[in-house]
Amino acid sequence: MEFLEKVRDIFEYFDQNIDGILTVDDTNRMMLLVNATLGADQGKKWFDPPCDFIKFLSRIQTLGEEITKPMFHRLTHHMRLRIKDVFYFFTNGSHQTMSEEEFLQMYSYALKNELDWKKFYRFPCSQSEFLRSWGRLGVFEQHGILRETNKRIVKEVNSCIIRCIQI
Repeated sequence: MEFLEKVRDIFEYFDQNIDGILTVDDTNRMMLLVNATLGADQGKKWFDPPCDFIKFLSRIQTLGEEITKPMFHRLTHHMRLRIKDVFYFFTNGSHQTMSEEEFLQMYSYALKNELDWKKFYRFPCSQSEFLRSWGRLGVFEQHGILRETNKRIVKEVNSCIIRCIQI
């Protein structure tokens, strides 16, 4: 079951428009994280986009463990770092815990409310607790929150660039 959950999590994470289909662009973003030297052609060869979850699962199963093990490690590591980004950008002060108020601010960016989050989150919430509970959020919740986090990251990077230029 753990294998199937990992494949589902990866599929849902990279399905940017949340339509249940991985496009060429989705697999290209995935391939850059797996190995920057493989490129788009390898992604097309491995996954034959566009592909739905069943086709993606089938293609993953045919790749073999020598490919999927490092692939899963890199992709899940990237996803975990992005979830840590969410925690960081929605917490104030020490970034050690998330308050219910901070959670609600974050949750307001969900594209659709899918979860009774009060069943899974207790406050204050540590980063490790937040990471463990993230998977319980629905895909529309995760994508909306990740999109807002990405906007905040871009804003922060742009701000740093402007400050550097002014020096």
